[in-house]
Amino acid sequence: MTPYLVVVLFFIMAVLALLEDKLKRQHVEIVSVVFAMLMIIFAGTRPVGIDYDSQNYENTFLHYETEDNIDFSYLLISSILRVFSNDVHILFFFYAIIGVGLKYLAIRKLSECILVPLMVYLCYYFEMQECMQIRSGVMAGCYLLAIPLIAERQRWKAAILIATGAFFHISGFALLPILFLTNNPLTRKTKIMWSLLIPVSYIVHFAGISILMAIDIPYLGSKLEVYQRMHEAGLSELGINVFSPLLLMNIMMFYYLMYFSETITEKNKYFPLLIKCFGIGISSYMFFTFLPVLSSRLNILFCTVNFILFSNIVYTIKPRWASVLGLIAFCFLYLNYGLKCFEDFVFLWEV
Repeated sequence: MTPYLVVVLFFIMAVLALLEDKLKRQHVEIVSVVFAMLMIIFAGTRPVGIDYDSQNYENTFLHYETEDNIDFSYLLISSILRVFSNDVHILFFFYAIIGVGLKYLAIRKLSECILVPLMVYLCYYFEMQECMQIRSGVMAGCYLLAIPLIAERQRWKAAILIATGAFFHISGFALLPILFLTNNPLTRKTKIMWSLLIPVSYIVHFAGISILMAIDIPYLGSKLEVYQRMHEAGLSELGINVFSPLLLMNIMMFYYLMYFSETITEKNKYFPLLIKCFGIGISSYMFFTFLPVLSSRLNILFCTVNFILFSNIVYTIKPRWASVLGLIAFCFLYLNYGLKCFEDFVFLWEV
């Protein structure tokens, strides 16, 4: 039943996002807290087996003593929570509270509006990170909260947040390079440079360059090797399509937002840094297609900034209701991919 409730919640959120500028700020904050709590409840109470990862999480939770190929934090948290209950839902709630909570705080810091980014978050990243990749969901929340710190050159504090996220999922260390990015306003030269990143990544993809395969990365390398063997043996459903509709939608949105960068930056001072992270996320998908798991993981992780960035569309089209309607239509397409996180769900349409 959970997937259908997500659809209902999305449409309610869409209506409220249309009305956000008409509502009092106090009412917007109350509504946003209520919806954040509902998302936590949905993620925490979802039936085991409704998504692709929950059964694995339950097995590891119940037999954490014998597991050695998962992050230490998950085993530690499992051992603590098992003292209170043998029901894996206590674990789901734990991760949902932190994952949704951190992203809610990030929205408050990174966006003037609240309901619009919550709606965008609900259409894909909620399902992907809070209902499936729950460890990555916490890590992604730390990543988003590090953005304003990096923009304000508080890099040590940002590094601590990213390291905290990596404690929940080791791939968080891949975020460390963003500590060296700046939030300076985008000039014509820098816009061209970042806009060329995606075409260059396609060139690298078709040239078949496999840089990381020749690098021995302690611990991470062994995990990636396991994932890669599973993929080659047909035991993983992960596949890479550099012309997938979802990727092309992201690329289209990247260039649209880049075109309106000056207008958006006036309303969102963190836009330059957010759009750079988005560009890295898109290009990493093509750069690392030789290792599908890494490619997908990096893409999803870096592109978590999407639900903040996409909400900036409201600043590019007047009147506001027209821009929000356009964003709702876009998110409705995105929702199809979010719902695919659930097994045996009748999708809105096949794409």
